[in-house]
Amino acid sequence: MPVYALLASHRAYGGRWGPTLLRNAGVAVAYGATLMVALGVVSLWAFLG
Repeated sequence: MPVYALLASHRAYGGRWGPTLLRNAGVAVAYGATLMVALGVVSLWAFLG
């Protein structure tokens, strides 16, 4: 799935591979950070509730 997302973003936005890889890495980091915060909130809610 990550390979498909990389190829799709390269086809949609064009350009060279370096910026495409950096853009996708940034999206992956942002997604991971959001997921960690959401899991933390749900864990606290389950623990305290």
